Amino acid sequence: MARAQASKLLDQLMGHNRDGEDKLVVNFTDQTVCRPFLFGICPNEMFLNTKMDMGECVKMHNMALKSEFEKASETEDYEFEEEVLNYLQEIIRDVDHKIKQAKDALEEQEESAEAEQKAQKIHYLDY
Repeated sequence: MARAQASKLLDQLMGHNRDGEDKLVVNFTDQTVCRPFLFGICPNEMFLNTKMDMGECVKMHNMALKSEFEKASETEDYEFEEEVLNYLQEIIRDVDHKIKQAKDALEEQEESAEAEQKAQKIHYLDY
């Protein structure tokens, strides 16, 4: 487990083919690259070890590709913003839904507790 994490960190810093065994050239436009990471906002990393933990991101996070994207996006528009925005809005909708569910459950518990207290008072008055 620790070896896999160390390998992933090295891949981020030095690139996927840092050992030289893989001659596959990856570009920041590839679907295997995490687009939100290119903007510095991968939700999988942001919510790590929280109640909203989404698990480890399955897409590639590579600082060299991020730098390449930042440099290239100064002169050309890759239109990744809309894709990332839609993805983030989907996550926000999911989080809002979970918050609403939690609030509804809390209200239900409070109402149930109030009803139980009233029932106990009535029961006490009967005796």
